Amino acid sequence: MIRAAACLLALGLIALSSGPAMATPPVPTLPFAADVAPRANFTLYGDAIAGWGFSNATISKPGPTLPVYLGDSVEVTLIARDTFQHNWFIDYNNNTNQEPGESGSANFNGMGDPKVVHFPFVADRPGNWTYRCGIHPTGMWGMLQVMPNGRPVNATLVGSSTRGWGLSNATISNPGPGIRVGVGAHFTLTLLANETGVPHNWFIDYNNDSNPGSGEPVSGDFNGPSDPKVLVFPFNATRAGSFTYRCAFHPTVMLGVIEIVGQASAPTGLGVGLVPGIMLIALGGVLLFALVYQVRSVRAAKRHK
Repeated sequence: MIRAAACLLALGLIALSSGPAMATPPVPTLPFAADVAPRANFTLYGDAIAGWGFSNATISKPGPTLPVYLGDSVEVTLIARDTFQHNWFIDYNNNTNQEPGESGSANFNGMGDPKVVHFPFVADRPGNWTYRCGIHPTGMWGMLQVMPNGRPVNATLVGSSTRGWGLSNATISNPGPGIRVGVGAHFTLTLLANETGVPHNWFIDYNNDSNPGSGEPVSGDFNGPSDPKVLVFPFNATRAGSFTYRCAFHPTVMLGVIEIVGQASAPTGLGVGLVPGIMLIALGGVLLFALVYQVRSVRAAKRHK
């Protein structure tokens, strides 16, 4: 009973000290196209007997290692050297079978298939993985190396209080360009405006309330009467998820989606809210009071005997 009461008290105190559980921020419903995303492109030639290679002359078994970074937009161009049908997939569980959740291309070079296919995917799972031909899995394979920290990214955003964000004056739109990076990436934004004397800034709106808050990356102001015309804003992408970026001065016009690829950030504490924590402490107190009362009663009864 003592242990139960102590555990309840400890749990309640931890809940109160950790605060309310972090709510999952709403996923933006804006259109998303990764206009700003690190890219990696490879060409692989396949042969059912010899394996894969970067050219007809370099086909081997295993095939070449494909090094990419977490968050990269990857495209593999696949070409068959022989007359057999092939495809290409990432065998995450290494069981030689393509299963749900394992990215795979269309077939190529078989009966009625194209000779060349282009297969795009996002490197969203860090680690060393085997890629294979699903039709010849033991003869055509190699390694995909997804490095755990995102590739450093530099980008320029041009802002307008009436039109939104763009990669240039000619491409400003609302919503602005989609941004994709890997968690851990060092990201550098060059911010400028296509108008004069109108203040702007840039921030990631984790909780989607249109205001910069504690822990949300936010740049300085630029383009106001006393602000710089161009602002360079570096930050580290440390929180995985899909979020809205905004200008705090024009939050409904100057916005877009930033996707930070990686393992979702874990909530702090035990995820027990303030009210449940208070209830646990109260229950623990009642149990302790009952225990003390019971002990005293037993002792008093012994004395009377």
